[in-house]
Amino acid sequence: MKVVGEAVAANLRRLRQQQRLTLSDLARRSKIGKATLSNLEAGRGNPTLETLWALAGALDVSFSQLVLEPEPESVQILRVRHSPEIHGASVDLRLLDRISARGTIELYEETFDSGSRREATPHGPGVIEHLLVTRGRLLVGPIGSSVELERGDFVRFSGDTPHVYAAIGGSARAAIVMNYPAGSLPEDPSAVFRPLVEGGAEESVDSTGE
Repeated sequence: MKVVGEAVAANLRRLRQQQRLTLSDLARRSKIGKATLSNLEAGRGNPTLETLWALAGALDVSFSQLVLEPEPESVQILRVRHSPEIHGASVDLRLLDRISARGTIELYEETFDSGSRREATPHGPGVIEHLLVTRGRLLVGPIGSSVELERGDFVRFSGDTPHVYAAIGGSARAAIVMNYPAGSLPEDPSAVFRPLVEGGAEESVDSTGE
C-alpha cells in the first residue's frame, strides 16, 4: 500500500493545487476531514477505496489519476505479487491500467496451446496492446524486450513493432485490449457487433439501432 500512498500524496496535492483549492475547500467538497487530507498529502495516510472515490468525485478526475504514477517506459509491467490492492468495506480493487485516448478499443480473450509461439507483424502507428494473463504463463511483448508473465500479471506495450506471444510450460489464456488511435482504422458504419443470445442464435440488430 506504500506505493499507492506515495502516488496518492503527489497526485492529490498536484490536482488540488491545479484547481486552486485549499484543504478546507476540498474537505467541504469531498466530506473528508481536513486532517485526513493533510495526512494523505504528506504520504502518511492509508486511504480506503471509498475515500479515493470520494476524492476523485470532488476533484472531477478519474480514479486512476489519483493512484497511478506516470511511467515513461515503452513496456509497462504490473506483477500480481507486487501490485497493491485497495481495500473497501466489501470489495477490493486492483487498478491495472488507464486508457486515455480517442479511437477504437477492442477486447479479446485469446487461448494459447502448450508450446505455441506467434510472432505478430507490426500494427499501425500508435497502436497499444494491453494484456492480462488469466491462466498459465506467457512470453509477451516486442521482440527483443519481451517479458515472462504468470497468471495475474499485466503488461502494456507498443503494438507497432514486431511482437511475440508464446506459451510457457503448458497452455495459457489472456485478456487483450487493442487500442487503435483515432483515424487509424477505416470507418465502417455497417459494422455492428452481434452478440450471441441464449440458444446460440444471433441477436438481430441493424445499423440504425432499431
